[in-house]
Amino acid sequence: MESPQVSAVIPVYNGEAYLGAAIESVLGQSLPAAEIIVADDGSTDRSLDVARSYGDLVKVLAHDHAGICATLNRAVDKARGPLLAFLDADDLWTPRKLETQVAVLGSSAPPDMVFGLSQNFREDGTDEPAVPGICKGTQLMARDLWLDVGRLDETLVIGEFMDWFARALERGLAFLTIDEVLLRRRIHGSNSGIRLAAQRSQYALVAKRALDRRRQAAATLAEP
Repeated sequence: MESPQVSAVIPVYNGEAYLGAAIESVLGQSLPAAEIIVADDGSTDRSLDVARSYGDLVKVLAHDHAGICATLNRAVDKARGPLLAFLDADDLWTPRKLETQVAVLGSSAPPDMVFGLSQNFREDGTDEPAVPGICKGTQLMARDLWLDVGRLDETLVIGEFMDWFARALERGLAFLTIDEVLLRRRIHGSNSGIRLAAQRSQYALVAKRALDRRRQAAATLAEP
């Protein structure tokens, strides 16, 4: 595979404090992205100003506040690279993230999706142990395959990637998690997982939907 070919999508909602660092981590990749899309979800802070300060290096998409799923769906619709990668506005990619994963997808027997390790870090410099990261921030895959699985469910506030990934596995997509830290996840008081704690019941809803689909598929196969 030749470069550049990756559309790097950064969704942001009131993330001015960290957005610049996220963009810089994409600009600093050893294998450059074909495009960097900052998708602003109706921020009321200076997030748009930060994104626009990079000029032609960043494509800015802005719309009224509609939630993470709608924001990502619109960005994927506008993406032009054959490969798709996501980065939350408060996280960082490690410098060889794209180079490493593009090489895997260009191998003789590539998986459909490539993930890597994720490592949490705090503002005081404390790092947590790296763990396998089955999440948007470590993923790289073909945009066409992402769209084949389907758009993110815009009725969900959290758990949207868990829902999408379950559907991908149900379609038979294969994935590989490489043993290298690709994502640095910033832990701070306004992480979406903390802000949306009251809505964690949606994780149970996502799990139930996946179970219901498996049962329906099994019932269909059992029909004479």
